Amino acid sequence: MEWSYRSGNQERHYNILETVVAIKPQPQLFDDFNRSARLDWQTQAAVEPGADIALSPPYREIFERQGWVFTKATALTASVAKTRMTPAGLRAVAEIAINENNEPTLTTDIVVVQMPENFSEDRIKQQIADDGLILVRRLRFANNLFELRIPPGRYVPDVLRSLQANTDAYVFAEAQVLEIIAGRSTPTDPEFTTQWQHERISSVGAWGVTRGRGVRIAVIDNGFDIQHRDLKDGIVGGGAFHLTGNSANFVKLNPADHFPSHPHGTFCLGMAGARADNGFGGCGSAPEAGLLAISCLRDQVGPQSTLARAIAYAADPNQEDPDASPADGAHVISCSLGGVSAFLMQQPLKLAIEFAAKARQGRGVPIFWAVSDQNSPLELDQVCSHPSVIAVGRSNQQDVRDVCAFGPKLEFLAPGRSVYSTVVGGGYDFGSGTSFAAPLAAGVAALVIAKHLIAKHPDWTADQIRHQVARTCDPIQADVEPYIDGRNDRCGHGRLNANRAVNGTVPLN
Repeated sequence: MEWSYRSGNQERHYNILETVVAIKPQPQLFDDFNRSARLDWQTQAAVEPGADIALSPPYREIFERQGWVFTKATALTASVAKTRMTPAGLRAVAEIAINENNEPTLTTDIVVVQMPENFSEDRIKQQIADDGLILVRRLRFANNLFELRIPPGRYVPDVLRSLQANTDAYVFAEAQVLEIIAGRSTPTDPEFTTQWQHERISSVGAWGVTRGRGVRIAVIDNGFDIQHRDLKDGIVGGGAFHLTGNSANFVKLNPADHFPSHPHGTFCLGMAGARADNGFGGCGSAPEAGLLAISCLRDQVGPQSTLARAIAYAADPNQEDPDASPADGAHVISCSLGGVSAFLMQQPLKLAIEFAAKARQGRGVPIFWAVSDQNSPLELDQVCSHPSVIAVGRSNQQDVRDVCAFGPKLEFLAPGRSVYSTVVGGGYDFGSGTSFAAPLAAGVAALVIAKHLIAKHPDWTADQIRHQVARTCDPIQADVEPYIDGRNDRCGHGRLNANRAVNGTVPLN
């Protein structure tokens, strides 16, 4: 069944599968359901377009880690998936919707809506009641923005169509689907020299001036080993968004409590800010910067509104923590999460990015984001194509472009092939991915801020910081594609150079 709805000025299109559903059984029943589902698919060909996609790696494994099982629909489960009247033994049943990128998503009972600015609190409450919805939470990074729950028994596409048709009451209304927002990385390849990345980007020259002290870097990822000996002394804040059902609760970081741990985030955090001069391991590009460890989507599945909240929290912790001050927010944000092949952005994430771009008393927070690890046009990634996002690709030890997305919006490259950083359990290893180029670049931006913003140019905006980092890159591969006005679509402005970024000067925009 085709399902479409508006998202900003675009149409989102899904194919809702009618012969398969996603079931989340109680934990003690998961193995039985999973075994049964696998047997079904081993003996039966795909019954409709998209069914084979939903089952194929890496999609199935990612959802299964969160407790979902994809299985053949029965009359009962198909009905339950539409009405969400979940029977005993199951925690949830969802329809499988194949998106425009041929990736499986799961429908939820959550919609995110924005009401007009002139609506009073009483009018808002009345509108929610009139439409038979349940308030989950107010999202405070934009005016009158809410997560609402559709009660059981009502079909989500029907409700969404009704909300979108009511343009007097809703600026927009969007469905929140559970989609794969995973780390963009490739398998490790340990044949490169330990931490060659710092030699390539001339970190030592920059460290002669600053190591990032006084600057905060927010790294947003699935989880972190916050007790890692090379990270724990640098972590000054953060928190975790725990998905309960289809919406997430925020818990402020407390080192004494259990915190979501994930190898991808641990590696990224080390690339930006692993400590220096402590007698073990390597170090990040800004080894004295404060680190904000923000965990979201720890199972790599969830709604974009959770990622949006993480971005808004990084820019202004008071968005989720009432005791926090906006002044405690990040000076730099790094995120290496995205869709498996591309990333279609929904309105809440767009608004959160725009919120961060106006934070820091209007000067904005530079947002570094890893592009796809595929040779694909960057315009397929609506997040990295956003004007306020700094899209980072990767280079290798031979100082040439490595596999990554390309296009006019690519800002520059940074080392990301077989780089060396922190891993879960207190150790170190090699890893590859644009995922690791982005936090390395965010650390260099922290060095620029530590010198230029704090000491010399307190009024520099996010765009001016971005300009300083981009325009001091070293052009590489000029013989492959010529640089025009200092950039090309394959390499952006070239490969990152920390020394030039900190010690060089370029004309401000």
